[in-house]
Amino acid sequence: LNNVVSPQTSAITSGTSGCYEEQGSSASLNYIETNMVSLKADAARGQGETIEGLMTLLGCAQSPAVKSEIKNNYQSIFNSNSATSILNAIKTNSVVRSSCGSVG
Repeated sequence: LNNVVSPQTSAITSGTSGCYEEQGSSASLNYIETNMVSLKADAARGQGETIEGLMTLLGCAQSPAVKSEIKNNYQSIFNSNSATSILNAIKTNSVVRSSCGSVG
């Protein structure tokens, strides 16, 4: 399974899948839904390919601070399996709002 998932995650993270060009809520929601399991694991650790991909989609200039904030607030952000709820929780965080250009 990792061989199937990993190439797509790398493509999204590196921008080769075209997702990098499509920033904003729609792309972020789709990304969260598609990568839910891996994103939760990466968010809990504060590092990894899927959280890097989300940082790219959100336009985060200070991704280390944002990843740390998401890790520290994991329980409140991922208290639901709804991509919309997760994205809203991320977007309403003050550190995310001040560090990420595509959050609005």
